[in-house]
Amino acid sequence: MLLTQFRPPLNRLCLEFPAGLVDAAETPEQAAERELKEETGLRGSVARVTPIMVADPGMSNANLRVVVVDVDGDAPENLDPQQQLDEGEFIEVHRVPLGAGFCEALERMCEELGCEVDARVYSLGLGLSMAGSLSS
Repeated sequence: MLLTQFRPPLNRLCLEFPAGLVDAAETPEQAAERELKEETGLRGSVARVTPIMVADPGMSNANLRVVVVDVDGDAPENLDPQQQLDEGEFIEVHRVPLGAGFCEALERMCEELGCEVDARVYSLGLGLSMAGSLSS
């Protein structure tokens, strides 16, 4: 599940994972489930949480965790997902199959939509490509 949303620093759309800030009284897992529901309308269960990572340590101390959430598209609560966006948010949801051709699909989408791709999303694609070439 990927999203496009306008990012003012880029002055364009960005293709990215559902994401958001962790509120004061919640865990990264709770924040991930909340953001997934708000941005996509889907519910899921946390499968994995990474350690704290830094995105650009040469420029900033910004840090993040990646929370992997399993979503059962056939579950009753996911049959008719409805976004619950905050005021001023405009997010479009895109279902992109994982596997061979993921990077090419990202590049095609960005060209068609006129957007940038988040480095974490493209890194996943590169990892999938590399894993596929190693198993061949």
